[in-house]
This record gives sequence, structure tokens and C-alpha cells, in this order.
Amino acid sequence: YGTSNSSPMPPPTADNNRKIGINDLRADKGGDPDRYRRLLLPDDDDLINQVLTHDNQRRSILTSLESLRSQSSNLQKNVIAPKKKAGEEVSSDVLEQLKEWKAEMATL
Repeated sequence: YGTSNSSPMPPPTADNNRKIGINDLRADKGGDPDRYRRLLLPDDDDLINQVLTHDNQRRSILTSLESLRSQSSNLQKNVIAPKKKAGEEVSSDVLEQLKEWKAEMATL
């Protein structure tokens, strides 16, 4: 059975209950959100926009979280660990920054 990535699958209909992937809705990923908007009832017209808004928020939060994790890891690896290994005291500013990043990560 050969599959072709060049022709997208048709949108779901009453007889085709294929799940809609998020990339089917993301225009920047080759999806066509308008194709799915046309299938919705008029009362549900805003549903696609809500899904895309939540997806953008989720991706933004994940980007922020990964950035904070990376900064925290770099601070621990390149500043805190070497100072502790050398028996030096870690400055309160450094520890406060780490604490702030951890608190921000917990809120995301």
C-alpha cells in the first residue's frame, strides 16, 4: 500500500471520522484551517480560532519553559557547581536568580 504525502487527506465528514491533527489546522505547517471552518455549524464557527489560540499559547509556554530550564541548567552547571566544588560560597544574587527561575517554571 503506497501512501503519498503530496495529496492531503480529505477533511472529516459524517462518513469519514478521521481525527484532526493540529498540523491540519496550522497554516504555517501546510494545514488549511478554512477547510475545517467550512465543515462547522455556524454556531461553532469560532472553534477553530479557539483551538489555534490555545495551541499558540501552549507553544509559547513550552518555549518559555525550555528557555528557563536551559538557563537554570547552565547556571547550575557553569556557576554553582564549580564554586561548590572549589569550596567557594555561591553569591546570594546567583541563588536568588535560580530561585526566581524555578518559581517561574512552577507557574508555567
